[in-house]
Amino acid sequence: MRQAETRDIYRRWLGAADRAAALCRSSAGLVALALLLLAPAAVALERVGATAAQSDCAANVPMPSNVVLVMAEEPGCPHCIRWMREIGPLYPKTPEGRFAPLKRVTAGDPVLRQLKPVQYSPTFIVVKNGVEVGRVIGYPGQDFFWSMLDQELDKAGFSAWASHETGQPVACRS
Repeated sequence: MRQAETRDIYRRWLGAADRAAALCRSSAGLVALALLLLAPAAVALERVGATAAQSDCAANVPMPSNVVLVMAEEPGCPHCIRWMREIGPLYPKTPEGRFAPLKRVTAGDPVLRQLKPVQYSPTFIVVKNGVEVGRVIGYPGQDFFWSMLDQELDKAGFSAWASHETGQPVACRS
């Protein structure tokens, strides 16, 4: 899904939130509010559905083996656990996950010695050819995570690898 499409979905849901707050005085309003609360799950399912539809084409695209997303975490970190619950199962199936496979590490891992110090957990570090090119500090929730990650992945060439018009890898465009 294109980043612009994601922003449009969020804008629509934010507008709906204002309307839902006014409707909460009735049972129909409560249904509208329930739908509003399910929006992030719908966006995640839409992202995975688009990825599944692209699987035939994506299988023919060489993976950029020189880019990895390092997740620096601490045992018991509640934000790390939340990320693993909300994003973890979806991440490898997304264009972002295919472009930059996830490598989970904890303090003291040799991978972290080559990078700038990690102050907060989780920290998501985009590494290309062994060099840090960007990072997302913390986990602000799935609504914001994807756009923040896409900005950092663009520094490693993600937008050149994936088409913003179709959400598919560039090699799949006709």
